[in-house]
Amino acid sequence: MRLFFAVLVPEDIRRDLARACGKLPASWRPVQESQMHLTLVFMGDVSVDGLERVVEVGDWAAASFDAFQVTLGSTDCFPTPSNPRVLFVHADSEKLIPLAARLQKGLEQWADPKPFRPHLTIARRKVEAASFQKMRFTHSWTVDRFDLIKSTLGGGRAEHSVVKTFSLRNP
Repeated sequence: MRLFFAVLVPEDIRRDLARACGKLPASWRPVQESQMHLTLVFMGDVSVDGLERVVEVGDWAAASFDAFQVTLGSTDCFPTPSNPRVLFVHADSEKLIPLAARLQKGLEQWADPKPFRPHLTIARRKVEAASFQKMRFTHSWTVDRFDLIKSTLGGGRAEHSVVKTFSLRNP
């Protein structure tokens, strides 16, 4: 199973982001509104036998964190602005990095080892000569849960389904 932990974006914010993506040049393919999320840890392929351990780590991490605020900021690109392949929005919160680190620590055998950079992908480049205008967002929301998501690849875009939701502590 292709699995990842993520913070799902509230519907009203996804709607605003999708509207903004509708103004991007045709060289960009917006992320489906229903799939906008902040990835905490990507694990790729996990066996059915490993799922129990993944869920245990999710429970352990959720029990360690209170609900917290996330604020979106300006757009940027991966890998670089001169060679943009992924358009994203910076996400700011003092708790995102520690939460991702806790999950990654417990999932070392599966977790992508790249350092965590809090961001929300909103579009992917369709053609080589993609250009973009910087955008700025000021949305914020309270994160009181995160999800374990199963990603199924098919003919086209991936399909995401929630395997389990993990509630954070209420302060």
